Amino acid sequence: MKDLFSALLAPFFVIVNVVALFFLLAACPVVIAVAAIAAIVALPFVLLLNFFEADR
Repeated sequence: MKDLFSALLAPFFVIVNVVALFFLLAACPVVIAVAAIAAIVALPFVLLLNFFEADR
């Protein structure tokens, strides 16, 4: 019974998450853009850090 309940709930949660994400994107494109730029800027540093950690 619990498995059936989980199977029924899973698509519902996916839909809720997609809707929430859509509203988030619609509400604050500036925040999303800043976060994306920050991620792009931080990525090389993270990769370098991982490279040096693996080298040690």
